[in-house]
Amino acid sequence: MNSEAASRLYLDNWFSSDAQFHNLYPQGIQLLSGQHWTPLHIVQMVVEFLTSEEDVNVLDLGSGVGKFSLAAST
Repeated sequence: MNSEAASRLYLDNWFSSDAQFHNLYPQGIQLLSGQHWTPLHIVQMVVEFLTSEEDVNVLDLGSGVGKFSLAAST
């Protein structure tokens, strides 16, 4: 496996579920996640909708912990 494939597999693991993604953050932040964070399946639908064309830039003004930005980059 080349390094690009290994990196992709590593990132895919973090975005495989909300619980896995939340593990990126300290416990205190994780406690807020269920109330304040958008579920990953919603993030993925929004990203697909907003980036349906090539060369599209999306600005997430309320980025919070960066879930949209991080998920969109994968």
